Amino acid sequence: MPKLPTDIQLEVLDNVHLKSDLKALCLVSKSWRALAIPRLYRDVSLITWPLRPRDRNRIPHTSRFVRSVAAGAGLHLKYTRILTIENSQPPPEPTVNPLNFESLSDHEDNHEDGVAVEYGLGRILEMIPRNILHTFRYISDTPLTFDLTNRMHVYQPNLQHVHATVEEVRFKNAMPLTFYGKTLRTLDIATMDPGTVQVFLRLLLVEWPQLERLSIGLRAKDSTAPTTGYDLGSPPKYFDRSLLEFNLCYFPCHGGSFQTMSKLFNLSKLKRMTLQDCPNADLLLESMGELARRQTISLRHLAVYVRNPDSVVSLLQNCTSLTDLHLAWETFTTTGTALPATLESIVPNLRTLALQFREEATMGADSVAQTMFKNLLRPTLGIRYIACQIRIEDFNTCNWQQSNFHQRLSNFGSLYDLRVVHFRISPDDLLLSAIKYSEDEVTCTAQRFANSVFAHMEEQGVCSKLQVVIVGCFNRDENSSVSDFQIPRHCFVKRHQCDSFQQIVVVGVPIPAYMIRQLEPECDLLDFDFDCDWVGGWASRIRNV
Repeated sequence: MPKLPTDIQLEVLDNVHLKSDLKALCLVSKSWRALAIPRLYRDVSLITWPLRPRDRNRIPHTSRFVRSVAAGAGLHLKYTRILTIENSQPPPEPTVNPLNFESLSDHEDNHEDGVAVEYGLGRILEMIPRNILHTFRYISDTPLTFDLTNRMHVYQPNLQHVHATVEEVRFKNAMPLTFYGKTLRTLDIATMDPGTVQVFLRLLLVEWPQLERLSIGLRAKDSTAPTTGYDLGSPPKYFDRSLLEFNLCYFPCHGGSFQTMSKLFNLSKLKRMTLQDCPNADLLLESMGELARRQTISLRHLAVYVRNPDSVVSLLQNCTSLTDLHLAWETFTTTGTALPATLESIVPNLRTLALQFREEATMGADSVAQTMFKNLLRPTLGIRYIACQIRIEDFNTCNWQQSNFHQRLSNFGSLYDLRVVHFRISPDDLLLSAIKYSEDEVTCTAQRFANSVFAHMEEQGVCSKLQVVIVGCFNRDENSSVSDFQIPRHCFVKRHQCDSFQQIVVVGVPIPAYMIRQLEPECDLLDFDFDCDWVGGWASRIRNV
């Protein structure tokens, strides 16, 4: 194979997102290997929850990592910059023909024993060269212990990005993470204690003025935050707020919350904001909308759940730089609100649009939502990723003729650059529906649904760039019953194959969710699914830093 100039090789590598492709390039030649090896080992991800029921008493990925290091791979760990430990099982893949792991039964723990993980992670930290990591992620329902946090600081004292679940913290014993006060740029924290949230907000205000991203909040089942207000105090006179991204989950916004929150960020600098299931978030958004009328707003990404759609209208009208919008509200009904007209005015500038409704539709409201969505999908070159809600009846392709679902799909034809579409089904719709599927039927029906969507687009000659269809969502929390009817998230990529008549047809090939992030790195539809209650599914879950 002729040797290409190095700049051409680097250009090729910039477009390679799969590790399997990087491994293949390592076998081509020495020059390709020299360039691919640093990228291959840059991000080390280890799963510590048991992949299969028979792995209950061991941690297979950790053992495999140790064996690889003993076999010589340790020489390449000098290129590692990101270490991810995934200790809680993510949303399940389809139960029929699982793609990358066998889901544990609901009565089994979905995370590994903390003592075993702490021992295994301690061994891994000893093998990685000192002071080379800039990112550490610990995705788990169980908190990272103070002892392990201290060891991490000893081995890797200059971390810039941390994503972890932490123990209960009070100001006097918050030292483990304040070690990184001078180097920390992004912090994603999950906790089970409402008081801990206030501590970290206070630390941001006083100790971490250089922080660029803060994602913090409670898990849904732990959102028992105090109903009284909270005061973070006053920032130092020299305080220069550099926060570019702020994400808050399951933490209440009180009446005076905007005055408090406004101390944390400057709206003229803030680029991304998420308010996920935060009670009284409408008050905060209304206050921000009033301020947006008087100063320049730099928001490019907004993901919020509101009760009253009008509470976000003023903010949207003044966000001229907005490119990604994830909006969820209580009902289908939009009659009498200014939201539809506002959305129509900003759609031409959007790259991502996700609309979601929480409550069961009232009589006639479904048609109102469909009309609104149809008006939004006008010819545009901007939208690449879209998420919309469908009824449980439309999940079965046999009902498409009666429900005129083909016509609704045709509305997507005006989106010339559409790459990924996520069809979501309301949990309330699943709960109240008389239509029930077995686990086998869910997967088979999802396969037919994806095939039909791809085939319809192909026949109509529209959405030629559409590559991924997602249907369903993950909304089972720890209090759900095993008998609860669910439609887990199914992901399909567009491919062509020969049928039994030797005709080339378009089909959807099942893929695991993580491959979507590799195929479309800018797509964040799965990271901001408001019905996903998983600690690793919060904002900035896999997004590169």
